[in-house]
Amino acid sequence: MRGISVCVASILALLAGIFGNVYALAEDKGILDEKFSLYYVERNSSSPVEQYMLENDPPVLKNVMVSPKSPGAGDAITVTATIVNDPMKTSGKPISASLYYSRDEGETWRKVAMEEAGASRENWRGVIPPAGYPGNLQYFFTAEDDGGNMLIELPKVKVEWGGISHPIFPLEVYDDNDDFRMVPNNLDILSAGVAFDGDNLYFTTRVEGKISSGTVTPFDVYVYSVGLFYPDRLVDGSVRTDHVLVHTQHGQFLQFPVIGLLNTDRQLAEIRTADARFYTDGERLFMRFSADALKDGHFDRLKIIFGSARAISYSPVTLQPVDVSMFINISNVDRSITIE
Repeated sequence: MRGISVCVASILALLAGIFGNVYALAEDKGILDEKFSLYYVERNSSSPVEQYMLENDPPVLKNVMVSPKSPGAGDAITVTATIVNDPMKTSGKPISASLYYSRDEGETWRKVAMEEAGASRENWRGVIPPAGYPGNLQYFFTAEDDGGNMLIELPKVKVEWGGISHPIFPLEVYDDNDDFRMVPNNLDILSAGVAFDGDNLYFTTRVEGKISSGTVTPFDVYVYSVGLFYPDRLVDGSVRTDHVLVHTQHGQFLQFPVIGLLNTDRQLAEIRTADARFYTDGERLFMRFSADALKDGHFDRLKIIFGSARAISYSPVTLQPVDVSMFINISNVDRSITIE
């Protein structure tokens, strides 16, 4: 991803700290549920990790206007949105925006590339062609800034889980292949997707090689994770991860959950009620958890970071982050237009 590679060494320290020192904490407290120490950095500090987090702050959407307000079957629909980066957090600017719409209750989605409606890169406009018949039209927005960070709105969609057919994600974000630095193919994240069906949040990540557990002898265990932040939440003036969804095949051996949603307010204790699940088809990892584990099952806005890491020692367990990609703002929305 553009901009990710510049400071990747800095953010690696963040992910390493998030996963912390498993055995040391478990031995000190005698509670295996509280597996991880929490790493965070102070806001307004000179820390390169903090600066990296701020500079990779994705765009946000503020205003939406639809014209005409009550479209007929023969009307084209013009949708205008204000999409901006927070100038207090980043110098980034939106460079593209897209409008996705569905006329069949989210079964299929069509994309409309939006155009800048002015010189400020803040107002974007897209036109949905006439439907030709009455009914309900669903739509959502995505946007990307000049640092490669994404805004994705999440409508409720039907998600098939497991079996032969994989979950259908309305949108997947693609990362550049990290062929300029030494990243193992099995940990090199190429794409990521998020979906929501009203009950569960779903995540997928695809790697260049195969989703792998790594090896125990020699000790080199692979870990795949998703970090979830409430972007405006500060604790004592500091940025903190709110949840981490983590997966590793060697879970039982390492005292890691094989798949688990971890709560940072409880020192990253696993949330048992999240009902976290996973499966893989080789190159893709599919993960899900119950949205009830979030604040009353509601999320106006979450910041998502996909990452991979290697556990390179076991006494204590030490994780070395490898590929941290896909800085994404997601928000749960249900936008619709009634066509008369």
